[in-house]
Amino acid sequence: MDNKLYCCTNCYRRCGWDDLSAQEHRCLKCRLPAKSCAICDKRFEPRSEQAVYCKRCDFNLLRHAPVLPPDMTGQCNSHKYRE
Repeated sequence: MDNKLYCCTNCYRRCGWDDLSAQEHRCLKCRLPAKSCAICDKRFEPRSEQAVYCKRCDFNLLRHAPVLPPDMTGQCNSHKYRE
């Protein structure tokens, strides 16, 4: 049996390894209820209450998000042409 204590990643309380959650390593007090990912329907433990995507889908959304061109409206007025 493992007698070592491990820290919760949220509140840093010392807990046994079996008392920590498998994904985020949180204690029973800090653990958030499992959610279903909006994209892949995989059950995951959210990092925050507002999270709707699992880590993998969130990473892929940020990585493959379309790159938008910079807003040029503010720059057009700032440049004055010399005659």
